[in-house]
Amino acid sequence: MKPGKIIRFNHRQLLLKTLLGKGKSGYSWLVECGNELFVLKIIHNEPCTYYTFNGSKLDHELDAYKILKAIDVPVPELIDYDSEKQLLLKAYVDGTVAGNLVAKGKIDISAFEQLVRAFYKARSAEWNLDYFPLNFVITEQNQLMYIDYEINPFSQKWDFWNWGVYYWLNTDGMKAFLETGDPKHINITADSGCPIKTGMEAKVSEMKSMFEK
Repeated sequence: MKPGKIIRFNHRQLLLKTLLGKGKSGYSWLVECGNELFVLKIIHNEPCTYYTFNGSKLDHELDAYKILKAIDVPVPELIDYDSEKQLLLKAYVDGTVAGNLVAKGKIDISAFEQLVRAFYKARSAEWNLDYFPLNFVITEQNQLMYIDYEINPFSQKWDFWNWGVYYWLNTDGMKAFLETGDPKHINITADSGCPIKTGMEAKVSEMKSMFEK
C-alpha cells in the first residue's frame, strides 16, 4: 500500500493519504472520501511475540467497540467494516497523539485524570485497554480519546498502574523510541512488551496515591 492508492470499500472510494501507524492487529491509514477524513484499518495477520489472538482480529475489534461504547470510554465512531476484505473504517480524531506529548514532557494532569478514569471504567467491567500512549489522541478541546479498538480480559499485570503508566512517564525513552523505532528504549527487552520500570517506581506510587479509589 502506498499514498495515492484508491481503496474501494463497499460504496466508498477511499484515497490513501498517510500511514498513521502499525499495531498488533493492523495498519492504520489516514484516508479521504469526498471532503472528509477517516481512518482505515487494514487488518494483518503478522505474529506478535508477546500477544496471541484467538479468532478473527476484525471480530475482536468490532466486539471491543461495542463494549467500549457501553462502558463509556471515549472512542472514535465506527463508520463501516468489510469482513471479507478485513477492513475497518473509523471517524478521524483531530488532535495530537499522546505518545508525541509524552516524548516532549507535555502530558498535563487533565490527560492523566481522563486516562485513569477510563482505566477504572474498564477495570469495573473486568477489561484492560491497551494503555500504550500511541493508542490515545488528545484533541484541541483537551479530550483524551482512545483511538484503538482493543480490550483484553482484566489482568493486573497488564493494567494501567502495573504496565501502561510506565510508558506515559518515560519521556526520554518515548522520545528515543519515536526517533529510532527501537523498543529497547521503552521495554525491558525489545520483544518483551514489558516496560522499563527502573527509576520510575516512586513517581508511579505518588501518582497512584492521587487517583487510587
